[in-house]
Amino acid sequence: MQVNTVTTTHSRPIDLLTSQLELVEGGRNGQYRAKCPVHQDSKSKSRTLSVRETESGSVLINCFAGCEAEEILNSIGLALSDLYPPDDYIEYVKQQTKPRGPDLLGLIGRCKTAAMLCQIATATLLDGKELSKRDLWIMRGASQDLLELLNEV
Repeated sequence: MQVNTVTTTHSRPIDLLTSQLELVEGGRNGQYRAKCPVHQDSKSKSRTLSVRETESGSVLINCFAGCEAEEILNSIGLALSDLYPPDDYIEYVKQQTKPRGPDLLGLIGRCKTAAMLCQIATATLLDGKELSKRDLWIMRGASQDLLELLNEV
């Protein structure tokens, strides 16, 4: 089997690996199938090698015929370390997938309506008037909304 020397600047290990394999198919959800470079000859059309990209950007490989990962990688001029992304890529992915905080302006806007209802009800009670059963249900809903919104923060 011919060994390829890889000189490339792929930032993703999955791109580096799949560029060196034959009969690569898939790509949906980071899952690929390819021809195993160790045990399959040039005439083979089956895909016994499974390749999957994880959320962290590292790559998992499995040959269903039992070939070892290191043997597969050596045959195409790669090493086990090539299955892991460089630190700068990991930092980039972290920034892209970092959970964002709550939309505080949106929360404040949603709180305004509930707070206004509470203010109206309080003023009504302070003026010595009673709240109707409907008004009490509205107040209950407003207080529940406020609690839910505050729990989002």
